[in-house]
Amino acid sequence: MFVYQSAQDVYVGYGRRSVDFDAKPPQQVGSSGDATYDLETLGSKGNAVVLSKHYDRTQMVKAPAGFKASYENCIALLVRETGQSDIPARKGDSFCLTTVRNRMVYFTVAQAQPEPSDRETQVIVDAIVWENPYILDEDAG
Repeated sequence: MFVYQSAQDVYVGYGRRSVDFDAKPPQQVGSSGDATYDLETLGSKGNAVVLSKHYDRTQMVKAPAGFKASYENCIALLVRETGQSDIPARKGDSFCLTTVRNRMVYFTVAQAQPEPSDRETQVIVDAIVWENPYILDEDAG
């Protein structure tokens, strides 16, 4: 396992502002209708932004307080916990997420901006992406 990339201040939003963590650096999908992406926002719930993973084959789990970020710890957390599709997130919350190409992402919400409109809701995250070359799926997406 090695660090594929790390990124600060990644904007995650809805639709064209969804993020592909397999891209280097992570990028919003833009206007392409057939774009592959891993994470988007789906509105707000109270003062939290609802994060959603895009693919059924990927997993996302909220990390508990005091979680030590590593590839191995994220794998263990995903094995222990049932992944969810839509999870409320606030500033300071951290998550483990698998990408469509089987990379592992650990990200922390640096800013959460819930808005009345789903399309305006966004979060800003700091992320680290690990890659295991033995399980990487270059053909996915």
